[in-house]
Amino acid sequence: MTKVTFPATVTVTAPALRAIAKSQHQLSDAQSELATGRLANLNAALGIDAKRSVNLRQEKSHLTSIIDANAVVKARIDGSIAVLSTVTATAEELLSGLLNAGSDQVEPQILVNLARNGLATITNALNTTIDGVHLFSGANTDIKPIADYMSNPTSAARSALAAEFTSAFGMSNASSNMATISVSSMQAFLDTTFKESFGDAAWQANWSEASDQPVRSRISTQQILETSVSANDMQLRDIFRAFTMIADLGIGGMSSATRSSVVASATKTVSAAISGTTSLSSRLGLASAVTVAANEQMAASMHLMDQFLSAGESIDPTEVASRISLLTRDLEAAYQIVARLNSLSLLDVM
Repeated sequence: MTKVTFPATVTVTAPALRAIAKSQHQLSDAQSELATGRLANLNAALGIDAKRSVNLRQEKSHLTSIIDANAVVKARIDGSIAVLSTVTATAEELLSGLLNAGSDQVEPQILVNLARNGLATITNALNTTIDGVHLFSGANTDIKPIADYMSNPTSAARSALAAEFTSAFGMSNASSNMATISVSSMQAFLDTTFKESFGDAAWQANWSEASDQPVRSRISTQQILETSVSANDMQLRDIFRAFTMIADLGIGGMSSATRSSVVASATKTVSAAISGTTSLSSRLGLASAVTVAANEQMAASMHLMDQFLSAGESIDPTEVASRISLLTRDLEAAYQIVARLNSLSLLDVM
């Protein structure tokens, strides 16, 4: 059966119902404040300062996202430094072997094996990935930068060098006539054709799929840094040139004088390249330090933001709890009043 509420009763109870609705809203806000420790209605409580508070929270969120991204950036920088350390150590091993070879203390085949193993080590190192990102591919982070020179089937770089060698000397580097190649002829080959095979065009065609453009990372709201090294860097190309010189020009079949000239050229090349890779590591180390400093500065800014937000938005838990208690009591009383008003009838007073 539908309950009939007379107009007179509605008129009497309406103010009480509006008061109940208002108190319910206030109680909900107070409970939210007690749970979050923040003002529930910033606009009402702070007025014009509410916009500043909202802007600060947005800025803090932006800084937090940059700091999170910087953790990934720093991991990649540190990974790249570790790779360059491996490359440098491998190159130093070859340099040590070359210096001993200059004193006729190392068999040619030992040098060849050292260089070939070193090529594999350096290639694998420069193809390192972190979370699927190739560290030395420059902007082409999804592409493996360096092809395996000693691969089977024969790599493009090795095929090209074999063809160039045959064109220059009329024989392969495994020919029994290798001992007839003079020092001057070999040095001319090293300084021209062989060196050009590590130039931009040949390098991109046969060795590398990396981009010359390094990765640039925003490490703060105002700073953008180069945070990678490309495998196309000339210092790294020179290391490959020195290793290939020893690994695949057939030094075992050369005359002692010609072999010595190749060893001398490789020694000079790898020595300079080692210095260059050390500089690359230092550059990345500086980028890592700048990233850490940027994080510290942003963290300090966020701390100041937290202090301002806390001063403007924080609540007194004791006061809020007291307010909740009072509102709850008032609501209970209001419910009782409305219930009594709804039960009144003109018949009760006649």
